[in-house]
Order: sequence, then C-alpha cells, then structure tokens
Amino acid sequence: MTTFSYEVISLRDILSESPEGSVSDMLSKFSCERDKDVESFLKEKAIVQEKKHISRTYLIFTTGSCTELLAYFTIAVSTMDVTGIVCSKEMQKKMNINRGLAQSYLLGQLGKCDGSPKGLGKFAVEQATDRIIAANLNVGCRVIRVDCKQSLVKYYEGIGFMFARHNYNDDLVQMVRIIGTQTAS
Repeated sequence: MTTFSYEVISLRDILSESPEGSVSDMLSKFSCERDKDVESFLKEKAIVQEKKHISRTYLIFTTGSCTELLAYFTIAVSTMDVTGIVCSKEMQKKMNINRGLAQSYLLGQLGKCDGSPKGLGKFAVEQATDRIIAANLNVGCRVIRVDCKQSLVKYYEGIGFMFARHNYNDDLVQMVRIIGTQTAS
C-alpha cells in the first residue's frame, strides 16, 4: 500500500510569491471529470474570490521531488437561513440562531483531481476543519456548513456532519457540524 504525504498551501501565499499568470497556469492543469463545477471554480473563480476576500482557498500538493496539485478546499464566512431546518432543538440552540439565520463557516468547495488517492477527501475536510477551528478561537461562530449533492450525504455523515435541510433549489443538501460541542451550550 502506497502512503502519500501532503502539503497544504494557501492560494493567498502562492499569489504573494508568484505572478498571477503562472498561478493561473498551474490551476488550469487541475482536472476533475466527475465534477466539472469543482474544476471550473478552481480555474475561473478561486483567484478572483481570494483577491476580493470572499473566500480562502487552500491547495493540497504531494510532497517530495515531484509535487502535484491533488486537491483543494475553500472556506468562507456565510449565513444559513434556517427556515425548514430539521435539526433537534438542542442542535438549533447550539447554532445561535438569530432572526432566522445562523452564522456559519462554509466549506464552499472541496475538489480532488482525477485519480487522487483514497482518503484524500477526508484529509482535506480535516485540514479545512483545523483552519476553521483556529478561526473560531479568534472570532467565534460554531457552525461549519457544507452544501453537497445527495450522493455525498452518507460520506459527510460519516465524518461528523448532520443533515440540516435542502437548499432552495432542492439540488443540494445543507449539512452542519458544530464546533466545540463539548463546551457550554
């Protein structure tokens, strides 16, 4: 069994050290046939959103002599309309709902390239969660949200997310995870 070692680098750091054109060229090589939206976000929107401070994108590379861009994730701050939410009352209390909205960290994009190693998605979610928890220590907000396709619900449930609701277009499922559930409610 092959063991992989990864390095996570923020797109912001790469842009501060390299010309934008060369960064765009590097991102253009990313391929994800199973989800073209994931591919097009990285190629067409990640740099723009980074520069506008809308989101932060992190790139996951293999380490060693031949580095390769294998995956990425994007984190943003968002709100979640809780109309129609199906979480328990206890969960809703932990979400700090105010006027029908809950603040949330949005794991907005999560993409793996074609042929990426098994377990890389879980690694990416763990890395995103680590960064969100670090932000939580400085600015608060307890909710991590991911909007995923129905086919990924079981996957996200398996790594600690809970079903909250379907989005308004009914094409994505909104799932949540609470940070620091072991602390005071």
